[in-house]
Amino acid sequence: MEVIKVGGEVLDRVDRLAEALPDEAVIVHGGGPEVSRTMEELGLEPRFVKGLRVTDGETLRVVIMVLAGHVNKRLVAGLRAHGVDAVGLSGVDGGLLLAEKRVERVDGEEVDLGYVGDVKAVNVDLLRALLRDGRVPVIAPLGVDERGTIYNVNADTAAGAIAAEAGADRLVLLTDVPGVLEDVDDPDSVIERLTPEEARRLRREGVIKGGMIPKVEAAIRAVESGCREAIVTNLSGLLSGEGTVIR
Repeated sequence: MEVIKVGGEVLDRVDRLAEALPDEAVIVHGGGPEVSRTMEELGLEPRFVKGLRVTDGETLRVVIMVLAGHVNKRLVAGLRAHGVDAVGLSGVDGGLLLAEKRVERVDGEEVDLGYVGDVKAVNVDLLRALLRDGRVPVIAPLGVDERGTIYNVNADTAAGAIAAEAGADRLVLLTDVPGVLEDVDDPDSVIERLTPEEARRLRREGVIKGGMIPKVEAAIRAVESGCREAIVTNLSGLLSGEGTVIR
């Protein structure tokens, strides 16, 4: 099994994603830019802390609408049009992603991110049942706790948790850059291989920052839980085998 995290930008290149899918694939999608655009249209200001969207009640409603609705269904429809038996669901459906409120600290101070969650457990049986039927689960990254509270889960975080819990062979984290960059202004400065320890060091040194932080955290969680490898790359890199491999 491979767990593949994609962003909303892949909606315009679903044909290439369909071409790259292995026999057993689980897709987790983001859609941050679509959420931000919709928020701005509604007069809401997007805010981020360490690459995570601050999610109050109004923001959560937009996240649910855009991710579990618009983005998920467009992606499923596009994949099915290219011969992939895709099934769309969110982490709320079937209790797929059991979540708890995320606690985040900045400079030692606790920051309230609102309805932002971490994944406590994954309903792996549900995923395996879909895979046995030859289907490709396409998951919007929402989670739910035991009381029915819905949380916005970062898509990279969700993908890493699924890969870790399901014992996936590989985690693929697709982004808009070709990998982890030594210099964020130089797309040719891709770091080809990292160990978890090296990735942590680069984060401490500030080389890994912003939206790359949850990607690398997800990769480390998956690899240290038994996943053979994680790769951070873009869609072109997925097809060509290039990017940053963490193992």
